[in-house]
Amino acid sequence: MQRNREPNLTEVLQSQDEATSARIRVAMPAKVLSFDGKHTVTAQIMIKQNVNGQHVSYPPIPAVPVSFLRAGGFSLTVPVKVGDEGTLLFYDRCIDGFYASGKESEILDFRLHDLSDASFLPGGITSQPNALGGVFTGGLSLQTDDESTYLRITKGKILIKGDLEIEGNTNQIGDTTQTGNIATQGMMSAVSGGSF
Repeated sequence: MQRNREPNLTEVLQSQDEATSARIRVAMPAKVLSFDGKHTVTAQIMIKQNVNGQHVSYPPIPAVPVSFLRAGGFSLTVPVKVGDEGTLLFYDRCIDGFYASGKESEILDFRLHDLSDASFLPGGITSQPNALGGVFTGGLSLQTDDESTYLRITKGKILIKGDLEIEGNTNQIGDTTQTGNIATQGMMSAVSGGSF
């Protein structure tokens, strides 16, 4: 019969370290449950947590800011939809003061790696069932998932597939080759000896 023994200091510290590590959140895959159409989603973490030996879903996380690429007066946005996958990033400290003001702020709460201090990165990770069928490897591609419409930048060339609408003036330097009909509303003119 083996008697229970008191844990030694190394075992106590290791147990404490494991418990602390289990409370630290850095990033988790998530799915969008709703989008406010502006700036925030309600997200569901897609990995269950272990609570007393039971696998339990995390509660939905509301009002999570969406991390769109933005800098220098320009932004790249995507139309976030219910069911979209991505990554929840958890900040080390409470983000409430900065998020509300956009300024350096005092710590409003001493929580660490909390579920309420997350942002959502659309497409940060995608599951295999929802992965793209193929990836354009010849350059930069902005495209629909099914590649029916795209804008691709390769070395020396820009490729566009899909109907094109331009609001504003155009100015072209160089020749134009057209296959197909041209329809116009308004006047056409030529200068420098040009002709139609």
